[in-house]
Amino acid sequence: MDLHTAVYNAARDGKLQLLQKLLSGRSREELEELTGEVASGGTPLLIAARYGHLDVVEYLVDRCGASVEAGGSVHFDGEIIEGAPPLWAASAAGHLDVVRSLLRRGASVNRTTRTNSTPLRAACFDGHLEVVRYLVGEHQADLEVANRHGHTCLMISCYKGHREIARYLLEQGAQVNRRSAKGNTALHDCAESGSLEILQLLLGCNARMERDGYGMTPLLAASVTGHTNIVEYLIQEQPAGDEQAQPGLARVQPQGAR
Repeated sequence: MDLHTAVYNAARDGKLQLLQKLLSGRSREELEELTGEVASGGTPLLIAARYGHLDVVEYLVDRCGASVEAGGSVHFDGEIIEGAPPLWAASAAGHLDVVRSLLRRGASVNRTTRTNSTPLRAACFDGHLEVVRYLVGEHQADLEVANRHGHTCLMISCYKGHREIARYLLEQGAQVNRRSAKGNTALHDCAESGSLEILQLLLGCNARMERDGYGMTPLLAASVTGHTNIVEYLIQEQPAGDEQAQPGLARVQPQGAR
């Protein structure tokens, strides 16, 4: 195993003493090389942030000069996320102590991955409410930065069924009727995922029952995906004649990409 890989593995496994042994006494040039990307595209700081090794994160930044903004590749739920900064990885994994530490050390709260996903969206995706509260409440993370599909933090919270995060985002002013690149709104995401309580919350915040770019309404989306509880609720709640049959049933597809 080469030294670069050994450093990466020590950071991944949280072995601070081994890392110190490998890196102590190195020149600035050597440290820059050894804390840079490995063949897989990740960095020691990124992987340490991903697994919540706070002491390793702070050692790499404070003693080795690792950049808190350097993006790289990291695995989440069987998916490779490219261009992910350490703050994104820590937020996605729910490591609030690491999130705090990175922001204190100058990490940009809205820095995105290659797919334009922010740390806030990463926290919303996996339901890390305390991280969401910290990013927004303490560091004014932008609620409306959408990923490459135009999918916002509120939309992904609705799609994943994270009611308290959706409620918090709405309290903080998230745009309830924002549309994605395909024209769907957060109501469509609730309808497609079966999140009735969140759908009721959105309607209470003046969410509009609109057609997306394929002509689909939330009612039809719920019908196609088999969420009868939402179908029944919407039929009871909406004025007669608001829903009309239309083409476009092929639109419904997962919105849950990171």
